[in-house]
Amino acid sequence: MPDGYEVRGNTVRVYFRYNGELCREVMPGKATPANIEHAKRTAAIINYEINAGSFDYARHFPNSERLQKSSFGHYLDLWLAIKKNELAYSSYRGYESKAETHIRPRWGNVQADKIDHIEMQAWIQNDLVRLSQQDDQGDRQHHAANLPALLDTQQDGVRPDLRHQHPPAR
Repeated sequence: MPDGYEVRGNTVRVYFRYNGELCREVMPGKATPANIEHAKRTAAIINYEINAGSFDYARHFPNSERLQKSSFGHYLDLWLAIKKNELAYSSYRGYESKAETHIRPRWGNVQADKIDHIEMQAWIQNDLVRLSQQDDQGDRQHHAANLPALLDTQQDGVRPDLRHQHPPAR
């Protein structure tokens, strides 16, 4: 197997080690000489970026299944599935509505490890507070009561790695 790429059937894929894990990604197009040469160059660029600490998986492979599994939307789906079993139906519907209306449009496609606690707090203060101020007082209290629990995935174990990096503000 040549270093960094391989031809499998009529496809070409690059492979590399990222964060201690062997990653393989199929390159678009068929295994033509031009695409094989492109895969060689891509593998060299990826290895250089990994060594330099500037590798961005999403830039090279925006449609990768690996990215979908590490997006905030994926973790939001897992969290909602847990809540569906824990909450009364009406409570779950409220959580799901808030998640789909407010959280998923802003954070669903963002890689979970790229979200900073401060960035999320700024979004809550700047965007969600403004939305709640447009509602009547009862809705504002409802938003204030539900959104912190909805966003506090650190306590539900969805992002345990953030528990130590960004302790929740209480």
